[in-house]
Amino acid sequence: MKFKETTHLTLIIEKSNIKPTIIFKYSNNCGSSDRLKKEIESKKLKQEIYLVTVQNQPVLSKNISEWFNIKHETPQIIVLDHGKVIYSADHNQIDLSKII
Repeated sequence: MKFKETTHLTLIIEKSNIKPTIIFKYSNNCGSSDRLKKEIESKKLKQEIYLVTVQNQPVLSKNISEWFNIKHETPQIIVLDHGKVIYSADHNQIDLSKII
């Protein structure tokens, strides 16, 4: 598994047309985000995950929330398939078994 970064929502949506795409909205000053990131790294997932650090990429974070009509939270996992949200969860509701 590797974290990828982009500043363009269109790239993430295009990738989701090829295979389900995971967005991880992350806050670099949030303990919950850090714990989830470490948990994801420990699982050695094969999927690429777009890491959106909200402090560094506020426009992308806002675009994701507005485009998919999902309230902004961190940590937050969003899975897209063909441009549609097939899974979205935040904080303690995140179940990594649903994205593996």
